Amino acid sequence: MLVAAIVLPALFLTFFIIVKRDQKEHIKKWEQIGTIEEAKVLSGQVSRFHIDKKRFYQSMFIWSIELMISNDAGQHKVIIEQPMKQENQPLTVKANDLVVAFGQWQGDYFYANRVEIKNEQP
Repeated sequence: MLVAAIVLPALFLTFFIIVKRDQKEHIKKWEQIGTIEEAKVLSGQVSRFHIDKKRFYQSMFIWSIELMISNDAGQHKVIIEQPMKQENQPLTVKANDLVVAFGQWQGDYFYANRVEIKNEQP
């Protein structure tokens, strides 16, 4: 019994320390989601959009926003990911809005760091 009284708390303490360290690493990664170098600019008209809430780690979620942008060069898929926080609301965009996305290409997709909505005033 004396061995169990010493070993079990030591095991729980070790497990607790490992979990806290992993959680700190995941929080840093979660806060950095969507931070992409703004090397290129893509502009066009939104033809479709989809906003999705995805689980990142335990109780941490991210906004995943996919825009289909049409311009003279064709249709392009723009992906915007950002951590889901109280002060961080998803992008409010409608079909046929003119947008300018700042980010970079990764394969066939354009990953945007930020998106500006440019509506024309008649």
